[in-house]
Amino acid sequence: MSEETKTIKTFSREDLYQKLWKAPITRVAVELGYSYVELVKICTDLRIPRPPAGYWYWLQHGAAPEQVPLPPIPESTQREVPFGRRLGGQSPPGPSIHVGESDECKASTAPTIRQRREVPQGTAAATSNESSAESARCVSPTRAAPNFPDAVRMTREELYWHVWTTPMQLLSEALGLSGVGLAKTCRQMEVPTPGRGYWARLDAGQSVDQIRLLPPSAGAVRHWTFNVAANRQRREDWAV
Repeated sequence: MSEETKTIKTFSREDLYQKLWKAPITRVAVELGYSYVELVKICTDLRIPRPPAGYWYWLQHGAAPEQVPLPPIPESTQREVPFGRRLGGQSPPGPSIHVGESDECKASTAPTIRQRREVPQGTAAATSNESSAESARCVSPTRAAPNFPDAVRMTREELYWHVWTTPMQLLSEALGLSGVGLAKTCRQMEVPTPGRGYWARLDAGQSVDQIRLLPPSAGAVRHWTFNVAANRQRREDWAV
């Protein structure tokens, strides 16, 4: 816990707004001592705009939308919020990072990420000769999976964010699952996943489509607890 957190008992609306646009809301919630749901309600009550779904992924690739300005609120509205009771809890994993890619390669292969409601079926369009030559000169980034605690509880929004920032194979291994098991969980939570060839096109600097996270149906699972340690042990037992 930082010295600032120890001495300051409240945080302002403006402080929360700035934090939400510098780090994912799950991490901000842990820092301020609230659950994800509690912090979302605080943001709604104080009319604090939050980054849209996929924002941190776009930001990582230089294609994030502009930050939404903080709107004014009536003077009578409370602007100071006390720190929550969960202060000092386990921080959620940070975003996956890319390593092993030169700055020149990053500049030449900066992708365009679009959101759409559906992913077109079939193979991707052929890459132009110029794009292929440029891609051949760049080393594909080595992606690092997030480090999860022994058990992690995710909302649909959190799983969606992880799925679109880390390839399914890496993410499933980080959660102690098979790719099939993770895909099944995504279906139960109605979380869309990238199609075949998505990451290869992204690494080649091509435009890619990200499916929007739609409101859940009545039968969708809203929260899921991944027992990472138990999953890994079970898979090790099966391998014997």
